Amino acid sequence: KESIKAENIRVLIKTTDYTGYYHNEVTLTSDEEFTIQGKKNKKTYAAGETVTINPDYELLSDGRVKVETASEKGKIQLLSVKRMSGNPKYRGSIEIAKDANGLLIVNELPLEEYLYAVIPSEMPTYYGMEPLKVQAVCARSYAYRHLLANSLNQYGAHVDDSVSYQVYNNISENEDSILAVKDTYGQVIKYDEEVITAYYFSTSCGHTTMPEYVWANGQPIPYLKGKLMATENSKEVSSQESIRLYQDLSKEENFRKFIKDDDVVTYDSEFDWYRWNTTLNIEDVQKNIDEKLSSRYQANPSLVLTMVKPEQGGKEAVFESVPVDSIGKIVDIAVKKREAGGIITELLITGSKNTVVVKTEYNIRLLLAPKNSKIVRKDLSEVNGLSLLPSAFFVIDKTVVDNKLTSITLTGGGYGHGVGMSQNGVKAMADQGKSYETIVSYFYEGTKLGFIYE
Repeated sequence: KESIKAENIRVLIKTTDYTGYYHNEVTLTSDEEFTIQGKKNKKTYAAGETVTINPDYELLSDGRVKVETASEKGKIQLLSVKRMSGNPKYRGSIEIAKDANGLLIVNELPLEEYLYAVIPSEMPTYYGMEPLKVQAVCARSYAYRHLLANSLNQYGAHVDDSVSYQVYNNISENEDSILAVKDTYGQVIKYDEEVITAYYFSTSCGHTTMPEYVWANGQPIPYLKGKLMATENSKEVSSQESIRLYQDLSKEENFRKFIKDDDVVTYDSEFDWYRWNTTLNIEDVQKNIDEKLSSRYQANPSLVLTMVKPEQGGKEAVFESVPVDSIGKIVDIAVKKREAGGIITELLITGSKNTVVVKTEYNIRLLLAPKNSKIVRKDLSEVNGLSLLPSAFFVIDKTVVDNKLTSITLTGGGYGHGVGMSQNGVKAMADQGKSYETIVSYFYEGTKLGFIYE
């Protein structure tokens, strides 16, 4: 294939630990000679020379500079940013812009080269070539949609480099990730001739869900259906019976049985995050809810409803979106609504001061974060200090002492939002010899692979 100069993508680079967009200063270097160009003047630096740019840097007087290496092969290293692989090195150019809040860094590079450093940041490259190709076409489709949407145009970028879009260059590119991109050059997933938004996540609980049950304004999407990920080898009679039961996991009793059942073989069932449990002390939960509730209300008032009229004379309780800062002592926590695949979409928290309904899986995972509790995974390994529950696919068991709720035990499954493609499911399917094309059409039903460069 001839190399067509594909579109460039502009990536906003967040600070260390992905805490924000604004940098106090930027320190950079390169493995070859590089230039920093302002509006009128340009400076040249030798390979290996280190430059620190703060808001007073002379070439920034017009508000923006561009850093480029002498050849197209050179990379610019940001010494003021730390990622999992150390100080990241970037292909393409780096632009630094100044405004009242600090410095913004935008990395502009060809879409294909951007993917080199998305794939290893989103999936372990030792998973093998087929899973990496699946990840490549998904990541390319996802990035292409954001290119068209110009999602971060107020910052002069299309995407940022964090989980808000796709993680980019947290783990640097390697031979395998480059090969997976080259082998699928320009390839994307299409539905009705349009490039899809290829949602993906780490591990399923054995059943996926739908976008309308995950995101506040999520719309039904024909190629993203919740499905039981039963493997072809789980065809024994007993298993068939359970599978029939497990088609509708929005029913509490079905989901409870499913999440505590180890017999159904699904593509994800061999992975650690397939099943997990954690016990949360009610004081910890209360403290966390009081800390986070008002900011979650401010982020989207329609997702935190407070009871303004209790249930009376057969009339249901009335809940409204009003500011709330504390629920008081927690009296009860219960699932109010469960949807496809068993995902919790509404949680009812009864407190001594206020009773609230919290909506969306993200809010639920945040408010019940196991910050001070250990999570025990399927292989009995333990994970501590998570600031978000692994998923919203869980059941709640309560411990009550002297009529007081003292702790809750959550038994759950999966890691991530549960929409679209499970990355560990991909690995299991590839291990069974399935091709990347087959895997893509399994997760995104009714789609075809196509190309974005003519």
